[in-house]
Amino acid sequence: MERYRDLNYKQAKRGVIIQRVFLFEDKQDCNAMMEVMQEQADKGIKVWYCYQKDISHIANSPDFSVMTDLGFAITVEKREKLHGVSLSRSRTAINRLDSQFSQITERATEVTSNAK
Repeated sequence: MERYRDLNYKQAKRGVIIQRVFLFEDKQDCNAMMEVMQEQADKGIKVWYCYQKDISHIANSPDFSVMTDLGFAITVEKREKLHGVSLSRSRTAINRLDSQFSQITERATEVTSNAK
């Protein structure tokens, strides 16, 4: 995980746009991750957080990644079972998940960078 994190920070420093939404069940879970979210925002990653109850009507997949510029999307139907990962190159699926991400970020709280 540390290697993945460091790679993300290097990419963000090079100007690659990385956006991430942390999804929580409650405020206690959110508070426990605030330091991690703040560090990522300070390193140039665009970070938001929201609560499951606020987006349950939007999100079909609990975990997904969209790489529009590379032309694919990844969905994890059940977070606890990583063997359920799906990769799609379908433009329809990519657009649907990209739209879903936009709807989620509209309802989420952005973590702003404290970096100077």
